[in-house]
Amino acid sequence: KTKVGYLENLNRRLSALEQAVFEPQKPWRSLVFPGWEQWHRGKKTRGAVWGVAGAVVLGGTVRAVLDSRNKKDEYLAETDPVRALEKYDDYNSAYQSQFYWAYSLAGIWIASHLDAVFFSEPKTRTTVSVNILARPDAALAGFRLNF
Repeated sequence: KTKVGYLENLNRRLSALEQAVFEPQKPWRSLVFPGWEQWHRGKKTRGAVWGVAGAVVLGGTVRAVLDSRNKKDEYLAETDPVRALEKYDDYNSAYQSQFYWAYSLAGIWIASHLDAVFFSEPKTRTTVSVNILARPDAALAGFRLNF
């Protein structure tokens, strides 16, 4: 009975250790850049689509911010009132577009993260488990390694 109790206790400790070591993956990579978590989890096409969308919209946001700055400088440098009004319209349009690009970027980032959390199952990990079965007539031990 002492051996059976010891083996059962050892089995419980091994199960607890296995759960502690192999906790579920957290999709933190999609917070760093859209599509990275999907790519890491083996969803290469989905990860590439989110990554390209994120890169395009990030590039558009940067371009829109720089364009808005340039048009603002042109507007402020204009001395002719008629041309200043035209320059202001150009600047105002560029100023608004930078926010549209930024909202699109935020939307893609959030959608990519939600996709990683709810629709991209984690990659299977390599697991090692040891099982011990104690019976009054025999003690059996099993070892399993999954890739």
